[in-house]
Amino acid sequence: MAENNNVAVYWDFENIHISLCSLSKGESWYKNNMFTRQPELIDINRIMEFISGLGEVNINKAYANWSFFHAYSFSLQSYSIDLLQLFPRGRYGKNGADIRIAIDILEDCLHHPHLNTVVLISGDSDYISIAQKVRQMGKRIIGIGVQETTNQFWIKACNEFKFYSSIARESGVVESESEIEFDLDEAKVLLKKALLMLFSETSKDYALRVAIKPVMLRLDPTFDEINYGCSSFTEFLNKCDDIIETKEIDKDLIIFMKDKVANIDLESDLISASHPYERILKKQQIRLVPYDVLSNSLSATFEIFKDEKELGSYLEFRNKLREKLRGRNIQASDTDTAKIKSLLYKAFSFQLNIENKTISLSDDIKTESDIKYRVYQMIIKRILDNVDGSHDIDVDYLSTILFGDEQHQDDVNELIADYNNRTSQLT
Repeated sequence: MAENNNVAVYWDFENIHISLCSLSKGESWYKNNMFTRQPELIDINRIMEFISGLGEVNINKAYANWSFFHAYSFSLQSYSIDLLQLFPRGRYGKNGADIRIAIDILEDCLHHPHLNTVVLISGDSDYISIAQKVRQMGKRIIGIGVQETTNQFWIKACNEFKFYSSIARESGVVESESEIEFDLDEAKVLLKKALLMLFSETSKDYALRVAIKPVMLRLDPTFDEINYGCSSFTEFLNKCDDIIETKEIDKDLIIFMKDKVANIDLESDLISASHPYERILKKQQIRLVPYDVLSNSLSATFEIFKDEKELGSYLEFRNKLREKLRGRNIQASDTDTAKIKSLLYKAFSFQLNIENKTISLSDDIKTESDIKYRVYQMIIKRILDNVDGSHDIDVDYLSTILFGDEQHQDDVNELIADYNNRTSQLT
């Protein structure tokens, strides 16, 4: 595949840099330091290693205000990346990278018809339209972005989407800032759906191994066996031996679905969550916990870092959190503490000290209320960013999952108003 594949690469450089800044230094760090020399956070080598595996890179363009990105100079020059300067329009204005990149992609695809694949490195929903245009031209578009900040509709617009953390795993180096948990059971549901589609298309009760992954990617562009601790798709299938059987016939691997799961109600499997909002969160690897566990965990987290300031790892944090909860007569399992850690992580509540290899709370978390607001706002944002805008917001449900009952509608409406204000400032 790679031999005849001609690739064009476009970096919305500031977008992915901001996302990694939020993960490593706190959500507000970049906003407060955007006009200072920036640290080198993007591992350009890893990304380019992945892209090189796709085929021959014919075009490689990166867009940013390069005045403050000197730390990346060596890596950018090592791959002969064409740097396009974009000056921001005012102190808080957008640099217009999305418009410029979209125009360049269209022009390059029209003027260079030999291009097969477009790689766009960004998590911005502004690129949905250009992804649709690229696909209309019969070309493949692959997105790369940071999972916590990438718009879900942008992901769906791509033929394939790679999370930055997945590329880190694929390179064999997994860092603490890339610590994201994926649910193997959900991947098995995706596998079952792909198999049933193939069975229907071929009128057979088996599928060739090589045909399965492309269908899974059509159903979910973010699927990547690396996320489930597998170095190959075959290894992933081996992990799913409770639902499938693998046989070798004439040197081809043939995949059968085991009888006990062949007649499953796939819809009930896919829609195991009881509420549309819960399904939205589940799709984004966000797992909720009961209200009493959530509320006590967030206040206990603030206490832990108020006493300790810094911890050596996320595992140490989870152990201390479990101890704190026991002191409050709250029984939390390992799964519960993992979910809490993930919620805090995705709400940019942690700050990484790269030199000391420690974690602490983000500098702008000063009170227990701050940490709760941050997590609640993240949950609200993940839901409203991906909900059908034609339906009324279910305030009662949001009140229940965030505050334990339906009596906190005013608090929920305040969170929604804050979300709307932030969203309007970005447009």
